[in-house]
Amino acid sequence: MDALTIIYSSEKTVAKLAEFTEEQKLQKDKSQFGAVDGMRIRIIPVLGPLPAIMGQSLAAITLCELGKKPMHQPVSGERVSKNVRNKLYQNLVNREQKIANGKLDISGGASYTGPVEIELDDVDYIMGTWRNRCAVTGARFGTVLFLARWDTSKPATPDNLVLMSTHALKKYDENGKASIPTSVQSKIESRLAVCRDLNCDI
Repeated sequence: MDALTIIYSSEKTVAKLAEFTEEQKLQKDKSQFGAVDGMRIRIIPVLGPLPAIMGQSLAAITLCELGKKPMHQPVSGERVSKNVRNKLYQNLVNREQKIANGKLDISGGASYTGPVEIELDDVDYIMGTWRNRCAVTGARFGTVLFLARWDTSKPATPDNLVLMSTHALKKYDENGKASIPTSVQSKIESRLAVCRDLNCDI
């Protein structure tokens, strides 16, 4: 087996555990307050739907594989916060404004194609496309990320935006695609092509 497909939930716990009553605190064996080992009563309701959702997800992946229609871009990685998505969007808008005003020089030239053609809610989809990682280096944790147009002659649409780290974007602006290894360029273009082929414009 070359690869093992897994699914997992990145959802963070919202509800806190219920406090023990005075009577419960006197009990030495706290396991009696849960129907499952290591689980307290308060979090038991979560267990009901979660296995069913996991099973349905696995069944969907299996059916797609059997039907020769594999999932090209399953969601991978923890969902980023609203503040992070908002910052990415605003940075993209500011970047395009700098290009329009001639305050940002990009190697090979970049034409202003009008306002960005995505909305704030679209950023979540785009982050998922790039697995919340820099498309060039694969860096994620502790890295500040930005969105930039891959083809600078075309507008900022979901199938023309690439997620890059500060360092990668700086090199991209200075040297264009020449700063990116050919193999990485091919992967980026392949992923954007899949998005276009699947009519993923939002």
